[in-house]
Amino acid sequence: MKHVPYSGSSQAMPDVLSGRVPLIFTTWTDIRPYHESGDLKVIALLGVNRLEAVPDIPTAGETLKGFNTSAFNGLAAPTGTPKPVLDKLAESVQTVVHSDTFKERIRALGSIPWGTSADETQAFLQAAYDKWQDVAKAAGITID
Repeated sequence: MKHVPYSGSSQAMPDVLSGRVPLIFTTWTDIRPYHESGDLKVIALLGVNRLEAVPDIPTAGETLKGFNTSAFNGLAAPTGTPKPVLDKLAESVQTVVHSDTFKERIRALGSIPWGTSADETQAFLQAAYDKWQDVAKAAGITID
């Protein structure tokens, strides 16, 4: 496979739909309308568990044994933001993420509500960085 950089899925989707590009890694929200219309065949979704909204679509780990990753959205602040401010932001996000209204809406979009503290998020990101750095090294992947 060769990586073809796009500035977003809205720019890539016409090339995928026309067959100029054979596949796309993007969010369920981006491809859902094309899946529902039958214009795209979803091979797999990222995540540990299948999405409740489409339980017939396997996870990437089911399709390719050992492949385990997830897409997520996060909130970032500039370096040097005081920890009390970060903690308050994380607390506010958790309040929203754990509200019934948000959970219902986000699940309807095919996502999973998940909120953590700033420290937990940092640990999650560091673990992901370490994992993918090891994968890249083992595969001889470099960034030019």
